[in-house]
Amino acid sequence: MTSAVDTETLIADNQQLRSELQDLLQQAHINQSIIERHQAFDLKLIGASEFRELIEAMLVTMPGVFNLETVTLSLVDDDYAIQRILRDLQIGLNEFPNLLFLKRPIAFPDEDGYRLSAEKPRLGEYIPALHQPLFPNYQPGSVAILPLVRQHRLLGYLALGSAYPDRFTRKLATDFIQRLATVAAICLENVINNERLKHIGLTDPLTGVNNRRYIEQRMHEEVARGQRERSALSCLFIDIDHFKRVNDQFGHQSGDDVLREVAARIKKELRLSDALGRFGGEEFVVLLT
Repeated sequence: MTSAVDTETLIADNQQLRSELQDLLQQAHINQSIIERHQAFDLKLIGASEFRELIEAMLVTMPGVFNLETVTLSLVDDDYAIQRILRDLQIGLNEFPNLLFLKRPIAFPDEDGYRLSAEKPRLGEYIPALHQPLFPNYQPGSVAILPLVRQHRLLGYLALGSAYPDRFTRKLATDFIQRLATVAAICLENVINNERLKHIGLTDPLTGVNNRRYIEQRMHEEVARGQRERSALSCLFIDIDHFKRVNDQFGHQSGDDVLREVAARIKKELRLSDALGRFGGEEFVVLLT
């Protein structure tokens, strides 16, 4: 025969179980919401076809999705190739303060002083002497440094910063973060390659400046924008005098050297918003917006 005490105990246990079940269901809904946000973000990364779109997803959208105080992207660009592409895309470096460039990879030691694998995410407390180059504008409490690697080649680092010291710890499982790094690296390599292909198709191979196709395209765009905004647009047509004499007297190789030097000198005097192109032969065009 069940006593009143046993009944009360069963009721209390039942209520406790119901409460725990409710907590589990609530956490399951939260986890499902987080998974859906992360999946949507993955699709946003994968769908980015242009450099600006990808950078905005990483540096503007990601902090909100992952509840982070800061996210930075540091690209290894020892020959300034990526920065030249950004300049040609008219993406000013001041537009994205958290887009950084490194001349060489960073050597990250572990607590024993040994260098860690270049492809391994690094989680832990923020150490100014080690992490400051990746977080020049904010000092987080803890960080997750994600090397972006493709075919064993380091593209750069995606650095996540949290105000909470216990958000990223060395004991935290890195499966999810490693997957995020892989997706980000693939998307980054894809966008850079696409931009390079477009850059090659719109670049004069001899001088390295824009070709006629690019200048004509930009001219149509800038004229239309000037009409919409009632703003001024200047265009310089530059021709090298007596260029035929250079080719006749010193040979075509010397003529090519002159073209490259003239293009470099003009380019040095221009602003980021201006566009220089080789129109043909020894003729150059400069759009001054």
